[in-house]
Formats: sequence, C-alpha cells, structure tokens
Amino acid sequence: MKCEQIREELFETAPGAPNESVKEHMERCPECAQVWASLSATMAVLDEWKAPEPSPFFDTRMRARLAEVKAEEAHRAQGFFSWLRKPALGMPLWRPLSVAALAGVIIFGLNQTNTPVENSNVATKTASTPGTAVYDLQALENNEDAISQLELLDDLGVEDNGSFENLI
Repeated sequence: MKCEQIREELFETAPGAPNESVKEHMERCPECAQVWASLSATMAVLDEWKAPEPSPFFDTRMRARLAEVKAEEAHRAQGFFSWLRKPALGMPLWRPLSVAALAGVIIFGLNQTNTPVENSNVATKTASTPGTAVYDLQALENNEDAISQLELLDDLGVEDNGSFENLI
C-alpha cells in the first residue's frame, strides 16, 4: 500500500488500534511509524486536556459588548445613504434601484444601436463632398459596371475619330 493511503487510514482508525495491514506497513516504513507515534502522542495530550471554566462575569461582559455593537450599527445606519440599507419588500432598497438603472442602460444602448451609422458618422459626411479623393474613389466603385463596359469597347478595336457616325 502507498504511504498516503496508510496515513489516511491512520487518521480514520481509533487511537491505539490500527488494522493488520497498517501495522505491517509501519514495520517496513519508518516515516509512517513516526506519523503514528506523533498522532498517538497528540491524542493522549488531548485526552488529558480540560476546557477552562468561563469566568463568573463572562455573561455580563458578553451582554455589554453586544449592546456596544448594536449601538455602533445604529450610529452607522444614520448616514446619508442609510435609506438604501432599509428593507423594502423584504430586501434592501439598493437592489431594485440597481436593477432599474441597469434596465435603463440596456434600453438606452438598444436605442443607440438602431440609429443609422451614416447619420452619426462625421467621416462619411466629409468624405462624400465632391472634389475629394475619397469621393472620386467612391464614384469609381459605384460606377464599376459602367467603366468595365467601356473597357470592352477597347477590345472591339473601334477607332475614335471624334464622331459617332462610325458606330451607327
């Protein structure tokens, strides 16, 4: 058996009465035997120990200290935010207030996501003014189909002499 298993059994057995497999292991393993001896000595000391009797004024001092603690809590509860700690409907008032605030934040966030991006984005307003490079790139992108059809005319081999008569 492993030493860990033996030590677990030592703590579970009654003091002074380990089973045979534990005794055999302790004969071969000096570390486990030392643990057993230490455990037995500790249990013997605990058996001899007597709990001290409380002093005759223990109850009086305990009640006095309890009254002090209650007075401190009452004094602390008189602060500005003490109304948040008072129970309403079986719970402190700060809980429903925090839930309402969180619901308001969620509703506000959902309303913000429904607004179109073009109306709130300043960069698209400035980029769409004619005469800027970004406007020209956007125009090329929007008219890509028409430009690609013009490139097909080059492939046909039509010569441009400045008139439309050759096309008819």
